[in-house]
Amino acid sequence: MQLLRLDFTADTDLIFSASAGTAGQHECLDYIPGSAIWGAVAARFYGKWASAGDWEKVRSLFYSGKVRFGIGAPSLSRGVPLRPVPFAWHSKKGHDWKTNGKGANEALEIIATELRNLSRTQWDFAKDGQPEQTRTGWFAADGTIVTVNHRHRLKTAIDPDQFDSPSDGQLFGYSSIPAGTRFVAMIEADPTTPGWSEVRDYLCQAKKLRLGRSRSAEFGEVTLKASEATEDGWPLSGSSGSDAQQVVLHLLSDLALSDSFGVPQLHPTPELLGLGQGETDLTHSHLRFRSYSPWNRFRGCHDTERQVIAAGSVITIHLEQLPKTSRLVAGLYQAEGLGQVVVNPDYLAAALIAFPSSSPSPSQQKQIPVVPPPSEDPVYIAMSCRYADSVLEQLSVALGSQWADKWANNCHHVSKSQWSRLRQIAVLSLSVEDLKTRIKSLGKGNLSAEKYWNKVARVGSDTPTQIVLNSLEPTQTIKDSLQSEGLAERDPAGRDLAALLAIHATREAAIAISRKKSESAMKEDRS
Repeated sequence: MQLLRLDFTADTDLIFSASAGTAGQHECLDYIPGSAIWGAVAARFYGKWASAGDWEKVRSLFYSGKVRFGIGAPSLSRGVPLRPVPFAWHSKKGHDWKTNGKGANEALEIIATELRNLSRTQWDFAKDGQPEQTRTGWFAADGTIVTVNHRHRLKTAIDPDQFDSPSDGQLFGYSSIPAGTRFVAMIEADPTTPGWSEVRDYLCQAKKLRLGRSRSAEFGEVTLKASEATEDGWPLSGSSGSDAQQVVLHLLSDLALSDSFGVPQLHPTPELLGLGQGETDLTHSHLRFRSYSPWNRFRGCHDTERQVIAAGSVITIHLEQLPKTSRLVAGLYQAEGLGQVVVNPDYLAAALIAFPSSSPSPSQQKQIPVVPPPSEDPVYIAMSCRYADSVLEQLSVALGSQWADKWANNCHHVSKSQWSRLRQIAVLSLSVEDLKTRIKSLGKGNLSAEKYWNKVARVGSDTPTQIVLNSLEPTQTIKDSLQSEGLAERDPAGRDLAALLAIHATREAAIAISRKKSESAMKEDRS
């Protein structure tokens, strides 16, 4: 393969939208996508070759994958290439893991001792507290890190029929990469590919390009310097790590996988990655996803939506046979720079991060033992309770909806205000027994309430009070609901989750019936 290095310097602000959608807050990428470079070359040669009937050049250069336009990653002022920060790196929440900087896009230093590589170990809750994932930034081999800051601008469309005055209701915002930012992109090409020599000569001679959105306005101008290269400039070599059968993959660009039927897949199995037989270790994998529909300017429409695993994701797999290469390309849209993967890089080889400028002591290089979170750890208890509360909220709505259908059919004469009373006592109840006692007292001491809660609606059926109480009796149904979501009857804090689910479901059922009665009353008033 022949490598062509492209050094870009932004002369104006650059806009590369993470999504082609127009609704919501605009989000700009912090790198030049390979599709932008691919599109700039296609704009120059696609129509020329197509009009001449030279479709072999079109297919080979733009669609075969023999020429791959890599992403333009941010670089340091001296031209050092950077890689996206791996999502497997975690730090203690609230702790700085990089030196503080004052200026935008300023190069900082990674504090290696504040990071843990969770692709090789697990987080020690007892020792380090709550973890926080690193999600932004681009780093160099010596531990230097750069975060690309964006500028935000409000714009308005111009109405030519109103003497170029602003159009009504056409206010929108742009997020952009500031001028002066540097990028480095690598193009990998088979030198025998038809048309490659023409593309290479064009890029080597070109001094300026227009990339990204709003190219016809004040955005998108870059200065280009192309040069042939023998490597990508990254000095670290891959290593096998501590486990000879464990392979850690770091995504340098987005990865689009699909099965044999063309269906997008977000579960990265070794087979889909072209690595043979093996198993994905999701416990030590750290993935993020995004979906977008590229805008095709030539066709004037959106291309097929792409569902991808985001750059920076870390995939840990166990293989029967280790790969023989430190770099691989996988998935779809390889010509546009997707699927660039590095295998077993040095910065993901051990639990502790090590850089040439901040190498840990020999005692620190030992593997951190995997310690399960102790049940008495307050951080673990708080996180477990928070998870249980979120699951209980979903289960109570589902179970309450089932109870509401049953109660409404057999207790249709109970008024909306009485169901509101049931909701109120469910909110005040501290246990299931307390709830049952309060329900039994609903029809006592009040003649109006007695006619609702003690009246039998149908022959042979129970009173509304008994119908509600019967739903609280079959505790096995409630336990099965908890087990289906992986919850025990009690959480680490000692709370009775089965009782909480019963109380919350009663509240949701009363709310659902009250809402239905309000909607029915509104329909009757309209008629």
